[in-house]
Amino acid sequence: MTIQTNPIRVILVDDHKILLDGIANLIEKNPGIKLLACFDNQDEALKTIRDKNQEIDVAVLDISMNKEPLAGLRLCQEIRENFPHIRVLIMTMHDQSKYITPLVKAGANGYILKEKGQDELLEAIQTLAKGEEYYGKAIVKTVMDTIANRVEADHGVVKLTSREVDVLKLLGKGHSSREVAEKLFIEKSTVETHKNHIREKLDLKNVKEIIIFARENGYVDDIE
Repeated sequence: MTIQTNPIRVILVDDHKILLDGIANLIEKNPGIKLLACFDNQDEALKTIRDKNQEIDVAVLDISMNKEPLAGLRLCQEIRENFPHIRVLIMTMHDQSKYITPLVKAGANGYILKEKGQDELLEAIQTLAKGEEYYGKAIVKTVMDTIANRVEADHGVVKLTSREVDVLKLLGKGHSSREVAEKLFIEKSTVETHKNHIREKLDLKNVKEIIIFARENGYVDDIE
């Protein structure tokens, strides 16, 4: 656990100006937290993060920004891969597993809903600064299920081949077997074989269940 003695240095990234101003005002009233900067788009935020990453403790991000439904996911991935000392808190209105799961897998350290109020935000920032994780009560079950599924997969409970994962991702995006075959440069019959293996390994009944599984378990970042 990290012991925080200096003010927690935070940046905010959200394209809703009224909400951004409200959160900024809340943080600035807390003497234990220092607001470094606010951004309404991920590009400006990323530029600052690259230039001044050693000055940042926690980045608070929304998921959807400027009509890009997964802008926050890409920014989270960039931060966690290149600046792992920066803790990432997702604050959003999205409570569905199709949003939560990819972000947990991308390394987000916390996830809360905007509707749950100011106290949860401050508690989340303080918890992340200690080196711990924080997930809002409304979505904690989804997060725990995601982590459990990932642990099971790592231990071989559900083990798909790399090609089966490729097929699963494309099916999850709504592609037909013919389209999957064209994209992967394989025969349609081979795709059908992979589909059968996926159904057997994951105990799924049909293509509809394959699609639902792919979307709810982080195999689909963006639906085409």
